[in-house]
Amino acid sequence: MVPYFILTGKENGNVWRFIFRDANHFGLVKSYNMPCTIESASLEPKYGNKFIAGGEDMWIRVFDFHTGDEIACNKGHHGPVHCVRFSPGGESYA
Repeated sequence: MVPYFILTGKENGNVWRFIFRDANHFGLVKSYNMPCTIESASLEPKYGNKFIAGGEDMWIRVFDFHTGDEIACNKGHHGPVHCVRFSPGGESYA
């Protein structure tokens, strides 16, 4: 079971930073610079080895949780992505 995280975003100039914090003590777990303004993200619930993020650029990106590397990009949304979420088993996302 993946621990619960609080996800926060922070803009500093032209850099959007996405931050994972431990939900129990609010300590920093991981922090990544994102390629655009991110409005929503979701950690894969089964293994916690990847997360998805979506925002103003109309794409949903898949990232490796441990390295922050982008591993996939799904283009084609017809407006900003305001909410993304993995299915409970982690096999799909929307």
